[in-house]
Amino acid sequence: MQTHKSVSDLASLKFKRMLNKELSHFAENNKSGAQISDYLYSTYTDKKEPDVDLSQTISSPRGLPNDESNTIIKSRTTDTSISTPALMGQITGLQPPTSLLSRKVSVPELGVETSHTDELRSLMSHINDWGLDTFRIEDLSCQRPLTAITYKIFQERFLLRTYAIEPHTLISYLLTLEDHYQQVPYHNKAHGADVCQSMHVLLNASALDGVFTDLEIMSAIFASAVHDVDHPG
Repeated sequence: MQTHKSVSDLASLKFKRMLNKELSHFAENNKSGAQISDYLYSTYTDKKEPDVDLSQTISSPRGLPNDESNTIIKSRTTDTSISTPALMGQITGLQPPTSLLSRKVSVPELGVETSHTDELRSLMSHINDWGLDTFRIEDLSCQRPLTAITYKIFQERFLLRTYAIEPHTLISYLLTLEDHYQQVPYHNKAHGADVCQSMHVLLNASALDGVFTDLEIMSAIFASAVHDVDHPG
């Protein structure tokens, strides 16, 4: 995937969008708000940019900018004849996958096999809430908190449907990812799951409405899930 802007430029653009949005509300509710808003914007940005034109942003079927939507379409035309284990086997340093979800079995409702389905389902209903009990989820998911939480977030945000991700493929990847987190006191799979869920909650903040595309949101969730894999301590 190629981007037409540097990461710093993209981050700057997102900041300007958020700042402009917040200052617009401030200017509307305060007599001197317009002057203060102009001062803050001119102080903390290079130049004032106009509001984002939503008619251009939401021109593709999934609410993504055209270039990103085209990227998704192109990715689906790649060769799918190679199996998931074969592709994983090409990754340098990857342990032999031992936890792949066979396509011969149905996808577990919660992404993991568990004898505590009802309790885990009840706990997962709070996936959008701050302070989710990740340790309890770890107990209920047979020590698979990262897989259970990430899979639920992808479902909650309709990312599987939006990007035509096969549930078997995603779960197999998450199980393999989780196996590569070391059993250490802090930077373990429970921590990875907690960061992933925290990122999900933060991205739901009203101040971020319309700031990030679905692709950027999925990238942030994905990055959170993998951020401490193989950390030594």
